[in-house]
Amino acid sequence: MVQLVALWHLRRAGFKPIALVGTATGQIGDPSGKSEDRALLQHDELASNAAGVRSCIEQVLAHIEARALAVHAEHAATYDDLAEGGPLLPPDMCPAPDNASSGGASTAVEVAENAPFYEGMSALGLLRDVGQHFRLGTMLGRESVRARLQSPAGLSFTEFSYQLLQAWDFRELRRSRGCVLQMGGSDQWGNITAGVDLVRRVDAADVFGVTAPLLTTASGAKLGKTEGNAVWLTADRTSHFALYQYCMRMSDADAAPLLRRLSLLPLSACEEIERAHAARPESGALQRALATEVVTMSRGAAAAATAQAVTAALFGGKGGAAESPAADVAADISAAALAGEVPCAVVEPGALAGSQARDLAVAAGVAESKAQVTRLIKGGGVAAGARRLTPDRTTVEAADMMAPGLAVLRLGKSKPFVALERPSDRS
Repeated sequence: MVQLVALWHLRRAGFKPIALVGTATGQIGDPSGKSEDRALLQHDELASNAAGVRSCIEQVLAHIEARALAVHAEHAATYDDLAEGGPLLPPDMCPAPDNASSGGASTAVEVAENAPFYEGMSALGLLRDVGQHFRLGTMLGRESVRARLQSPAGLSFTEFSYQLLQAWDFRELRRSRGCVLQMGGSDQWGNITAGVDLVRRVDAADVFGVTAPLLTTASGAKLGKTEGNAVWLTADRTSHFALYQYCMRMSDADAAPLLRRLSLLPLSACEEIERAHAARPESGALQRALATEVVTMSRGAAAAATAQAVTAALFGGKGGAAESPAADVAADISAAALAGEVPCAVVEPGALAGSQARDLAVAAGVAESKAQVTRLIKGGGVAAGARRLTPDRTTVEAADMMAPGLAVLRLGKSKPFVALERPSDRS
């Protein structure tokens, strides 16, 4: 996401961005930031992954551009004040006047693959044409290599050679497309500088590399799939609701810098959000702004609206018959529950109405015992839909259901859970 936002900013500045999908290098695996060899994938899986990456890049960039138009409209005065630095949007993104062309060369992002760079290249050709320009001492001195050599798993020659391939990618991008700048995460610095060196040696041309810091928590822990705290840009791996909640759970120290890095909001708007949050931390204004921006820019405005509606239904006390959300929101809540994103209790078909809240809470794992739930009910701390349960009304009623066979219950303000009827076997 950081790199895609950076690509958009370069596009705004007039560059022609290229997003490169590693259809060739994906067969090898990059050792950067890894403690052991990556699993080698079969060609069918590589092709499927590459198609998924391409689709994800194209969709996210489209959502970023749509959000840019909205931000430009929302903060027009701010950007008018910044006119000295150039327009927020490149010419081909600005709405054209009636009966006129927007003008300017297109700076649309190209999504390319690197497999064609190696068509017809043999192992001997790689060693002769690329390998001769690399010095072993320099290769061994790169941080990604040194870290792996010192690890118990060591480093295979396959992954050791990865830097040759990424360097050749840069050379081919310059030769075929005039690419002069390569960007990546800070863990890619060694691979990027290898490409800069290769182009200078082979073509006697100046090219450049830029890296962005990896996303980390305030304590320095890396946010990434190998750290067990990953989220994915695609909805098939992380739902809209789960992505939204991931941001909502962040600490203030983590959310503030991420809002700047993962949104197109002007700095003044970010600062205003932080001030509002500091005045009322319980409002969660900072986390809500981050969650909205991240989901909007990665999934689109409709996805953000869905995530907000699901969140409101789960945490906002709504869901009774008179305030039932749209059917698609109820379906999203059901999907989130079945995916384990929300605690869930499942009952037999037709059994939800009349089920005891204490039984459901224990089954969902949000309460240690039925006695605990009974005490909470006496204190007014349990709700089914929009109704606060009382000692004389402790069961789920039909009017409490968000949709047939689905109810949202809450223990206190921070423990929502879903009660679902198991699908009937009848077709």
